[in-house]
Amino acid sequence: MKTSIDIPAAPAAAPATLGDPVPAPLVKPRKDFPRVLARFDKAIAAGLPAGLALHVGSTPLTRDQIRADFKPLLDLYRQLDALVKATQKVRLQIEALTPSTYRRVKSIKVALTNALGAGHPQLVAFGIPLPKRRPLTVQEKFLKAERSKRTRKVRNTLGPRQRQQLKFQGELQAAVRTTAQTGPEAVEAPD
Repeated sequence: MKTSIDIPAAPAAAPATLGDPVPAPLVKPRKDFPRVLARFDKAIAAGLPAGLALHVGSTPLTRDQIRADFKPLLDLYRQLDALVKATQKVRLQIEALTPSTYRRVKSIKVALTNALGAGHPQLVAFGIPLPKRRPLTVQEKFLKAERSKRTRKVRNTLGPRQRQQLKFQGELQAAVRTTAQTGPEAVEAPD
């Protein structure tokens, strides 16, 4: 039985040291590379005998050495998957709690506005905007209506209700006068 397999190595670059930048890969990994790598690791663990050495270039690699090379990256992918699942779980919890919390905050804002008054400056600290205009008093409303009436009188204009009263309401009837003409003698040509 053969205990080693020779695999030709990729063209060797200068070995990287700790301070050197890592050379860029020749081929960009596929999107599903983590799944492919995990499946490859399982296949190596199950399919390669323990004493078999694969020769990659001039270096013999055993099953345990190959798996040790993959382990750091596989561990990082597993951590990332765990974080993604935890994030999804938290997002679901947020989506479940948001509507009730939103309603609660809105009702508290209404209660604060009622307790402090609509124009109270402390409402800004709670994120409640102050009203842009204060409501008109009864006297101011009356004066505004009087000014409007005087302006309409001076300019000789009408409001929508006054214009509506002037419009004709009902059906129009048209009278059509017809004259009876019979034959060619009824129409005489001028000389």
